[in-house]
Amino acid sequence: MATQQTGGRFKAILILGISLAAAVVAVVLVFRMIQVAQQEVAKAREVAEGTDVVVAARDLNVGVPIAAEDVALRRMPREAIPEGVAFTTTTEILERVPRERILANEIVRSERLAVSEAGIGLNALVSPGMRAMSVGVTAVSGVSGFILPGNYVDVIVTIRPDESSGVKSWISRAFLQGVKVLAVGSSLEAVKDKPGAPKAKDKPTVTLELDLQQAEEVALSASKGDIHLVLRNDIDITRVATQGAIASALVGKEVEGAPAPVRPVYAAAPAESKPMSEVIVGGQVQEVRFDQDGSKTITVQKKK
Repeated sequence: MATQQTGGRFKAILILGISLAAAVVAVVLVFRMIQVAQQEVAKAREVAEGTDVVVAARDLNVGVPIAAEDVALRRMPREAIPEGVAFTTTTEILERVPRERILANEIVRSERLAVSEAGIGLNALVSPGMRAMSVGVTAVSGVSGFILPGNYVDVIVTIRPDESSGVKSWISRAFLQGVKVLAVGSSLEAVKDKPGAPKAKDKPTVTLELDLQQAEEVALSASKGDIHLVLRNDIDITRVATQGAIASALVGKEVEGAPAPVRPVYAAAPAESKPMSEVIVGGQVQEVRFDQDGSKTITVQKKK
């Protein structure tokens, strides 16, 4: 009888232990689920709350200082905000000058603004150590108006003959390569075919970013000849060595790639088939034969 009671008590304790262990596991699992849920709720709340960031309230033009009505604060998820380049208050960028066009509702990024000490207008766009210089161009020398602010060009000068300076022939030479265009006419905007935008005929000048030595070379070239601009790909940084072009050297030069002139080829005719005639001169008979092309004769003298 005592043995049966001992066995029943052991089973009860075993069942109780298993139940307690299951309860502990369940509590741990529920606790972990609650933690994960809380983390998800916190993350969702953080995304919903977001961070205030400065955006353009309207299109911001290059070289024009930013006013209070040009920008606004907008709340965005933190992961959508560029790290280290965005502004969180509008006072940080007032009177700053855009170096590039910023569209409405676009985040205002620091790298697209000139430094605050650079001033306003065109001078704010000139890199430190560089200069802005305008050169006169025609529709042809300005690539028919396709050159826009932000493009890169090569500069070619064509110098007229001048006996007083020893220049006896027309000379053309590319003396600057990969020069940045700051403005076209009076426009700092790289916007084409926009209503009210200046057309090609209204763009008599192109403003280039040059160092002082280059500016002197352009000034001298403009006084001695005509300036031409050659548009190049913005990502093309290749420098090409040239010898220039002289008008006298172009005269009689064969066109590259043109086929060589075709000259007729005549087959040599057999001697008996060559045209022949006899000419009587004095007491002799001269037998004259002509080649097929008529450029050569053969004379045989016979006694009469």
